[in-house]
Amino acid sequence: MTAAWPGVRTADTFGDLCPQQVMGAGSGSMSEDCLNLNVWTAAARADERRPVLVWIYGGRFVGGYGSDPAFDGAGLADKGLVVVTFNYRSGAFGFLSTPELSAESGHDASGNYGLLDQIAAPARRAQAGRRRDVALAEPHVRRLPREPP
Repeated sequence: MTAAWPGVRTADTFGDLCPQQVMGAGSGSMSEDCLNLNVWTAAARADERRPVLVWIYGGRFVGGYGSDPAFDGAGLADKGLVVVTFNYRSGAFGFLSTPELSAESGHDASGNYGLLDQIAAPARRAQAGRRRDVALAEPHVRRLPREPP
């Protein structure tokens, strides 16, 4: 786990990927210390108010990462948005459920750590900014007009 740091931290590189089986070419180092936020903005000052787009990548809960070049937020940031992507635990690290894990959880349940990561990441971003400015993007959902009967 990364220790807390004093003052401003330089954040100009992507963090590690969550452990997973990566298909194709390697995409970066992996570590259990992988719950990173990636933020793109063109704001010149910290007090500029801009809409925030939070992108949650797909991957069928078995893989993926917020630093995938396909999700680069620079273009949208240039148009005035703050774009946030993040990693969440997948595979066994994110969804394994066992009686032992459930017993130590305090609420007799386990196995949804990846979903809990997804819930926590926008909340962390909202705490750093303004909660009402955070919106979740669901580009795969599209309403089609109904054909007349």
